[in-house]
Amino acid sequence: MPKSEIATRSSAAPVPVDWRVRVGRERREKMRERLLVAVLNCYASRKQHEAPSIEDIIKEADVSRATFYLHFLSLEEAVNALGQDIADETVRNMNALLQVAESPLQKLATGIQLYLVRSVTDPKWAAFSSRTDFISRDTTLRKVQQQHLLAAREAKLLQFNDVEAATSLMNGAMLEAMRHLVMVDDRSRAYVEETTVMILCGLRVDYELARQVVHERAIFIRGLAPDCVAWWTDPWN
Repeated sequence: MPKSEIATRSSAAPVPVDWRVRVGRERREKMRERLLVAVLNCYASRKQHEAPSIEDIIKEADVSRATFYLHFLSLEEAVNALGQDIADETVRNMNALLQVAESPLQKLATGIQLYLVRSVTDPKWAAFSSRTDFISRDTTLRKVQQQHLLAAREAKLLQFNDVEAATSLMNGAMLEAMRHLVMVDDRSRAYVEETTVMILCGLRVDYELARQVVHERAIFIRGLAPDCVAWWTDPWN
């Protein structure tokens, strides 16, 4: 057999992974997940807006401070890591539904309702997401929101001059609604739908049109979400 062929076959052969390396990596990933769950739980356990401390996190996770610092340099880094995981998951879930929405106004109404329904079904997620304001800070989410806002304006479905101002209005109202849903026991469908309507009205959508779109999107979400959104449960079924 020619030496060149032997060399080619040799280079193409899979390199075995040391089981100790694999086990070590899996342990690190599990510990990272454990710490992030602790961050989520600590935010959820607070009724006010103050952030938890590293002491709170390590107590919740039942680990040492040294273990925390093996994975994160600071509490801010841990919060950002969890926020990014949540933002990435949110984009994936939204994309699954937005791909079959017909107009940019429908996409906006769908996105807002998804945030609010998730806040009803998963208060821990809502507590962290609303109190860290990660939704309004994440550039990927913001880019998606602004894409739909600009498309809706181009289609003359809503009116605004500054897309940053429009995004701030939408996210500000949505985050406040999420905080409200965390604090109250009665998380009604009427509140979620009316909040979505009022956000659209704030973007200069006609009230009756906003109500119609939001109602249609609510039916659409409940029909399709069980098949394509991992966290979905209908809180009013």
